[in-house]
Amino acid sequence: MQITKIGKRLLGIRPYKRNYILPVTYNDRVNHQPFDDAGDQFHPDETEIKFQLSAQLPVWENILDQQLDLYFGYTQLSFFQAYNSEYSAPFRDTSYEPELGLHWHPDLVFKDWRLESARIALNHQSNGRSEPYSRSWNRLIGEIQTSRGDFGLGLRVWKRLPENSDEDDNPDITHYMGHGELFTNYETGDHRFDLMLRNPKHPGMQLDWRYKLNDKVGLYVQYFNGYGESLLDYDHSVDRIGIG
Repeated sequence: MQITKIGKRLLGIRPYKRNYILPVTYNDRVNHQPFDDAGDQFHPDETEIKFQLSAQLPVWENILDQQLDLYFGYTQLSFFQAYNSEYSAPFRDTSYEPELGLHWHPDLVFKDWRLESARIALNHQSNGRSEPYSRSWNRLIGEIQTSRGDFGLGLRVWKRLPENSDEDDNPDITHYMGHGELFTNYETGDHRFDLMLRNPKHPGMQLDWRYKLNDKVGLYVQYFNGYGESLLDYDHSVDRIGIG
């Protein structure tokens, strides 16, 4: 189930990235490697709950009357082994992603194409775990979103910020996550389709379909194939379908 609108702002807090819960997802390429390498007896199931919570808080709006906002954003993506009673239904992994950024929304039009927004942000993403499960990286991210009628097209690029090699839990993460992603969407009636493509060398692809039930919730189907679905699995190719 996707939360398409969270009503009026509460203390200035607004939705940021997509908020959803998929009560049932199935992945036929489960990543056992991190647990096997650690000598952990835990065996994750193919079926689990996946959900994402995301919000942003304006820090300074309409800077110098230039349609430019300073904001703080936070996104959390979790994989919950709720049906794995043999191991007390643990959270398999959770990614925590705070960021501080500038968001420009000029609403410019050029030959039927509308520049919806552009943003640049300092982003930290980690799973908050100790070795050997710890994963994290820091990035400078730039993003642009355009639209033409019911069709939307965007590009997000990033530069990983260097860190001490002795403290780097995942030095090869850009080999799998790449340096950016292309995303597009199309809306017709109560239906919305989204597609994300990333890194042709180690591909990651996500396809979403949403059917709007009302202004707050909608039916939701998500398919992910490839690398980088989560931090724990960044170097492992998954094949997941989820409904909610």
